[in-house]
Amino acid sequence: MSCAANLAAQKALLPQKIEEWLKWDKNDKTCEELRKLAATPDNQKLLENIMLNRIAFGTAGLRGRMYVGYACMNDLVIVQTGQGFLRYLEKKDKDLLQKKGMVIGYDGRHNSKHWAELTAAIFLHAGYPVKLFGMVTPTPYIPFSIRKYKCAAGIMVTASHNPKEDNGYKVYGPNSAQIIPPADKEIQQSILENLEPWPTSWDKSILSNNSLLSDPLGQVTCNYLGVIFNDILPEFKEINLKQKLLITHTAMHGVGTPYVKKVFDGIGIIFQTVPEQQDPDPEFSTVKFPNPEEGKSSLDLAFRTADQQGSVVILANDPDADRLACAEKQKDTNQWKVFTGNELGALLGWWMLFQYRKKNPGKSLENVYMVCSTVSSMILRTIAKAEGFHFIDTLTGFKWIGNKALELQSAGKEVIFGFEEAIGYMCSMAVVDKDGVSAAYQLATCASYLYSQGKTINQQLQEIYDKYGTLSLMLQLLLIDIFLPFVALLEILTVNSSTWQFSSELCWFYNGSEVFFNTLTLWLTLCLNFHVISLWNLHNRNITTYGVKDASIACDESSECLVTNERGVSNETYEASTSKETASREINIDYRKKKKRNDFSIILPSAMIWFFCFSLSIPSFVLSAVLNFKDESICVIIEHTFGDTLQWVLLVFRVFLPMPLLLLSVVILVIKLVKSSIRDKESSSSKASFDIKRLVIFSLAMSFLYLIASFQRNMFNCVHIGSHDFRNSTIEKFKLPPLYNSNLNTIFIVSLSMFHYSSCITRALLCFFYCQSSEN
Repeated sequence: MSCAANLAAQKALLPQKIEEWLKWDKNDKTCEELRKLAATPDNQKLLENIMLNRIAFGTAGLRGRMYVGYACMNDLVIVQTGQGFLRYLEKKDKDLLQKKGMVIGYDGRHNSKHWAELTAAIFLHAGYPVKLFGMVTPTPYIPFSIRKYKCAAGIMVTASHNPKEDNGYKVYGPNSAQIIPPADKEIQQSILENLEPWPTSWDKSILSNNSLLSDPLGQVTCNYLGVIFNDILPEFKEINLKQKLLITHTAMHGVGTPYVKKVFDGIGIIFQTVPEQQDPDPEFSTVKFPNPEEGKSSLDLAFRTADQQGSVVILANDPDADRLACAEKQKDTNQWKVFTGNELGALLGWWMLFQYRKKNPGKSLENVYMVCSTVSSMILRTIAKAEGFHFIDTLTGFKWIGNKALELQSAGKEVIFGFEEAIGYMCSMAVVDKDGVSAAYQLATCASYLYSQGKTINQQLQEIYDKYGTLSLMLQLLLIDIFLPFVALLEILTVNSSTWQFSSELCWFYNGSEVFFNTLTLWLTLCLNFHVISLWNLHNRNITTYGVKDASIACDESSECLVTNERGVSNETYEASTSKETASREINIDYRKKKKRNDFSIILPSAMIWFFCFSLSIPSFVLSAVLNFKDESICVIIEHTFGDTLQWVLLVFRVFLPMPLLLLSVVILVIKLVKSSIRDKESSSSKASFDIKRLVIFSLAMSFLYLIASFQRNMFNCVHIGSHDFRNSTIEKFKLPPLYNSNLNTIFIVSLSMFHYSSCITRALLCFFYCQSSEN
């Protein structure tokens, strides 16, 4: 059958589908809406879209616009999904379902409670126990409850941070993690096999006085808080009580307020809210888009409230409280900095490791793991290599993080942290999913501790980047330049005595070391500059905003969207937080979510530079010899067979190539600094600006001092040998550099050598003071 014929056959099914819907659906409102649509010919295309297509069940369950039709979220689709999920669970483990039942929760959106009750009724009519929360709850309560009660599954009715027009239906497996393939396809097939509502599926009266139905809210809250209160160290709780750090919390019109308040009260943190956003509001009346990941656009009211309350930190949960955003008031700019998911991931990763060591002094980290998704920052990998614990990255989505964490735990490993760049954090194995409530506890306690130490969150974040990136390179530079004054001293002594006074072994060490250390210094300085540029891009200027006129959105059932430009061409694949059903709006695209993404770890680049510079210095080690000429002994690099080739190779890789690159990196740093200070003062603190300025001065100074050393080296130690085999004792031709043959020029060379020696000492001091000022 041709495509056209197939399309025509599908369209012919439309009247049948409409009749089927009106027969099955018991919701008068949606039935009336469908009748109105069918009565208007202009709605033919819309009817085809919503009636001939079906909302797909993915690993995140269902999520879409609340509207009539099989392609949307509504009562009939929920009934069909509940029936299909029940049959799926029966096939998987009917005994477990019979004994332990399932747990169901819901958020504060339109229809959430109603759909949770419809689902509960379906399971109760089938004779299975149901734990249905009696009020709105955070999404993390569902996986927590599954682990606590060992339930067969869990359902959370929520659309998380989507617009008010949307709702969703998220499912968890018996291991308490989100389902992964092939479970989604199996559930989808089970739904398709149970489309017609069962006779009792619409009957919610069974929810009254049923022995199989229970409300776990009180017990779950008590146990959940117990996990947190038992986790906090007494010294940190004491700091919380003494520091009295002012933190403003916003629930973004969601469910988080009462739960976060109970946590803060128990750990000694002062709890302040944004009053207009503290209670569930399905209309999300104060925000256009209830997603704290949007940053300033969604946190504007929180900024104003925090300023009035005198708070320096804002914590923002999304409406179902499974994610967390954070902002901090910057003293130098008096502006709010909203941290990205990757920045908070780095900070919380450091904090979880810091606490683990406090709780387990002296214990090896060999069995400790952290997990994050592959689209997230790889800074935890760098920290893991430096500190000695393990890091694993997974496929995109917390479903993979949670299941990998459980796999590691079953193998006897300790998973202390997991995160994804979309502000989702797993700070405890009690909830193997993102948990915005426990993340709020950890971040608030971390902030309180940092402020007690005279630091801000942003300063600590910069220290993490310095310690595991910039500072690592600086320490390498310091180590190298400590040796250079000793190497230069050999030259000074030789010039003063007009002869090489040392052994032949020290000769090849001198020549090889001079090439190796000086070249390594320059290339590591170059690496340092581009590393800082990368950090600036990835952490300070990581959000690019596109207007709807420049980008179009195409979303799948999991609300993971592809963004293309106005010509419909996408050179790279991106993911954006938006909804396919909502009106056009400005969207934020994080370019770090590219599916092809480069790691910014300095380990591989610096290792390659060390290897390259050592390889470049090998000829200088191998071809060095002490030559006796009249009454003088001279330490030289003999160029056998190749003539001036070695000198030209050294010039290319020591001057002609790295120096332009170094100057280019300095220009880029200056441009970024100027543009940032003009365009976005809020995202660049004065400390960051000072760091960049310091790096620019450091690079220019290192370049100048290096040129002095390089020029002196070429003047003093270039000896040309023609038709000579350095392995023979006879020297056929030997000629000293012209400048070496007069007293005046000897004084000139001595002066250059003194500059060389001074530059080596200065470089070592520069590295030392740079490291000292890194606040580690």
